[in-house]
Amino acid sequence: MGFLGSLSIIIPTYNRENFVKRTLSYWSGKEPVIIVLDGSTKALSDEFLKSLEKNIYYLHFPNLSFQQRLSQLDNLIETKYCMLHADDEIFLLSGLSRCIEEIESNNLICCLGRCLEFEYADKQIITKPWNPLHTSFDGYSLLDDSPIVRIFKHMHPYLCSTVYAVTKTENFLNNISCHVDDKIENLFFEISYELSSAFQGKSKVINELSWLRSNENTPHYTKDKRKGKRTKETYQIIMESDFKTNPVITKIAKHLHDLDNNYSVKLLGEIVFSALKSYAYHANFTIKTANFFKTNNIEESQDKIVLKKLLGWTPPFMNKNDCKNLSNTSKKWREIGVQSNTNEINYIEYFINGFYK
Repeated sequence: MGFLGSLSIIIPTYNRENFVKRTLSYWSGKEPVIIVLDGSTKALSDEFLKSLEKNIYYLHFPNLSFQQRLSQLDNLIETKYCMLHADDEIFLLSGLSRCIEEIESNNLICCLGRCLEFEYADKQIITKPWNPLHTSFDGYSLLDDSPIVRIFKHMHPYLCSTVYAVTKTENFLNNISCHVDDKIENLFFEISYELSSAFQGKSKVINELSWLRSNENTPHYTKDKRKGKRTKETYQIIMESDFKTNPVITKIAKHLHDLDNNYSVKLLGEIVFSALKSYAYHANFTIKTANFFKTNNIEESQDKIVLKKLLGWTPPFMNKNDCKNLSNTSKKWREIGVQSNTNEINYIEYFINGFYK
């Protein structure tokens, strides 16, 4: 895993003290550089921070938004690669090392491994392959030479394949420099990041487990929605009739123009608008269809199967008994070609169980 010394991992966190402490304990003493951007009102204790190894850098910014905290990174990252990391999730060293190897071998700007989602229930870790609603990770890549073609392919159907990927540092800093919104919950951050990645270069998802996506906490945006602070989702804003005049389009277009002035701001504005509309209509279709199936309890039928294929849903290849623990799920995945390090899986399972005990 010699590649990992060239990686910085950026962990933004907000009001999840126990989980970020778990994450930092996991990374303490390992090869990557860890940079924590904490927006919580209360900082982590000096006692805990002193218990960590020297690869952990903790920064407390209680009055800064998510975007503003990321802006502090310009002069902090000294490694060739970096990546974003949610404060309650876990990434595998073996998978991240393979991602860097893939970038080096194929001249990519970023690479992501496969993802299992996990939660803790009935005193055990429950895991299953993560199948995002819009399309599958299996075989996903953006390898076209044209930046414009990559943008359109990436937005329809959309997959969050770069925002948590190992990324060349120059491209990563370009991605986070697109200042669409400085509010606490930046609705367009993920989309602008992904558009910027697709515009800058090629990327792919490899069949190596690298990401354990946590379902242990309610996402902050869901909490905001329940409190009435977030009345619309990103795709709903894009679908509004007056979105053509939304300043988000111009901001992203100008950002892309700064990255490559071979394309005019006007042309890029049209491309961004069209790509976002394509993304929004597909998201609306998949979300509403999924909710319809769920609320109406529709039995499996030929029409339902056809719709699922159109939506990009992949049929489950595991039953509930296969997903009772991380070791079993990853073993089943290896049987279909998604690789993982058995010793590392066993350690992570022990580590998460220890957190709950």
